[in-house]
Amino acid sequence: MLKVSLKLKTMLAIGVLLAVTISATAQRSGKVELKLGDPIPPLPTGEWFGEEPDLKGKQIKLLLFWEPAYSSSRLVFPILSKLQQRWGTDRLQIAGYGIEDLKSDDDEPYVRKWLIRQGPRIKFPVAVVPRRGLGRSWTRKLKSPFFFMVVVGPNNKLQAVFNPLSSELNAVVAQLISGRFDFNAMKKGQAYIEQLEKYRANRDWAQYKLTVERLRDINPRVFADQQIDYLVSLLTEQGQVDEGIAYINGCIESFAETDPDMLGMIAERLATDPSLPSDGRLLTLAEKAAKTSYDSAENAEAKARALVRMSEVHYKQGKTERAVEEAKKAYRIAPTNVKAEFKERWVDVKQRLNAGA
Repeated sequence: MLKVSLKLKTMLAIGVLLAVTISATAQRSGKVELKLGDPIPPLPTGEWFGEEPDLKGKQIKLLLFWEPAYSSSRLVFPILSKLQQRWGTDRLQIAGYGIEDLKSDDDEPYVRKWLIRQGPRIKFPVAVVPRRGLGRSWTRKLKSPFFFMVVVGPNNKLQAVFNPLSSELNAVVAQLISGRFDFNAMKKGQAYIEQLEKYRANRDWAQYKLTVERLRDINPRVFADQQIDYLVSLLTEQGQVDEGIAYINGCIESFAETDPDMLGMIAERLATDPSLPSDGRLLTLAEKAAKTSYDSAENAEAKARALVRMSEVHYKQGKTERAVEEAKKAYRIAPTNVKAEFKERWVDVKQRLNAGA
């Protein structure tokens, strides 16, 4: 599936687990802790290998802090290089800070020599920062050896702290770039999420609806999944099909300009959610939502994503040949750096058609 969705508890845990470790280290050492949701402190200065990045821009930033004493540190560079190429510097800026531990002028520099050897294989800028030159930088709040990744949102606030080799990194970056990850919003909405589970289990639909609306008021992008869950509940547990139809039409009107990807998410969910009966998927409306998502998409990647979602809708409608052609077209128009994932989707649709699934 091309949709990358992390549940709220998972998203909060991603940011909090390493942050808790860092905070504990900071408290033991008597230093100030890093707090998620706060603006990032001033960054260290060093000698850049590669063009010095614009770290004051509005794009998402991943900041890697590492030193050779941490044996796994060099493994992350190919991973981050691919991630930088995947998103481009207009949406994501990765920067590295290699801590050079020179205790005397006679010590042999390691980070500098290693970066020179790696050369063009590293696709993002890295600065060499002498440990003794860190000054009051916030990296001094932490215990050596350094090997961690700081995720900074477009508002220049700390969103998460990662082990750079975490399997969740790609998903979080995708959520951040789509505007569906914001630590402060998720923290504010956590209590409402817990209430949602209780209200749904107790079939208290009035309070369930009110709580979904409260989450939407906090941040409609971050809580997109909860809104779509509510729609599915209207069509299944609540049996309010007419209200579900009105809800979808309202979303099409509301999100056509502000969040067309949300409409694609709705279309895909209507086509693929196993809890929906075959005659209750509202595929005509799903098709309308997917087409609106495609027509309003701002770039080739967004159009490709809308097309594969439309392909799922048409496949469920029995328009299988058309579904394959749409998945193929999505692969063709997708930017080079993401073609592989769209090819996978195209192949999946063809295989289902051949298998008669």
